[in-house]
This record gives sequence, C-alpha cells and structure tokens, in this order.
Amino acid sequence: MENIITVRNYRKKRIFIEIAAAILLLFFAHTAIDNFLNRLSLRNLLRILPITYNKADFLSWAIPIIKSITVLLLFFPRTRISGIILSIIITMIFTGYLLYTPRLPHEFGGILNYINFTQHLILISFLSILSISMFILNRNTLNNVDKKANNGTAIFT
Repeated sequence: MENIITVRNYRKKRIFIEIAAAILLLFFAHTAIDNFLNRLSLRNLLRILPITYNKADFLSWAIPIIKSITVLLLFFPRTRISGIILSIIITMIFTGYLLYTPRLPHEFGGILNYINFTQHLILISFLSILSISMFILNRNTLNNVDKKANNGTAIFT
C-alpha cells in the first residue's frame, strides 16, 4: 500500500514540476524573443540606471541570451534542475531591480511592457516562488526515488 501512495505522490509532484516548467519556459521564451526584437529599447532602458548605464550595451545582449539559455535548460529533463536554478537567479535579480527602482520603467519584454509596477511585482514574485517550489520538489522527489530504488521497493522511470 505504501508503494502505491508513494507512486501517486511522485506522479503528482512530477506533473506539478512539468506544468511549472512549461509556465517558466513560456514566460522566458516570450520575453527573450521580445528582448531580441526590441534590443535597442532594452538598451535605452538599461541606460537610465547609473548601476547599468556603462554596461547597457553588453546587458542588452546578455539578458535575452541568458533567458534563451534558461528556456533550453528548462526544456530538457536532464538539464531542468540547472534551468530551475537559473530561473531562481533571474527572478530574484528582477525582483531586486523592481524594488530598487519602483518609479522607473520596467519594460523588460513582452507582457512586462504592458503591466504596472504592482502587477509586475506580483508576477515576478509568483515566478520566483514557482521556481523555488520546483527546485524543492524536484530535489525531494529525486531523493525519495533514489532511496526507494536503493532499498529495492520501487523503481521509477
């Protein structure tokens, strides 16, 4: 009976991780494409802040490239944990940027260009929480599967 419950919990966690990965993947793909298409606008936005002014040209390329790498990492199950870690880092940096510059424009691509500060903060916070939850669930799920497999009670593929 315990194995059946474990399998059900495992499947629920895997489904959550897959759905969350799809949400993050779509978000980062959407904003990366928009950043590539509107790179000059992103560069001008980055020139507003003293902290990014001297690095605006570099960052206007680096941001969409890093988002694209995140998309690729999230897409493949073998690299998903790296994509999750990268998405945590990105969302935390953007959350910090939002809190540091509440009165400046926050047009970082796609849907982010059309929402206000509060909505932006809620969205980025949600994505941060989603990323952290995925990381925790993914580690716990993999650890439990490894323990069960080592004990010979269950093997998941």
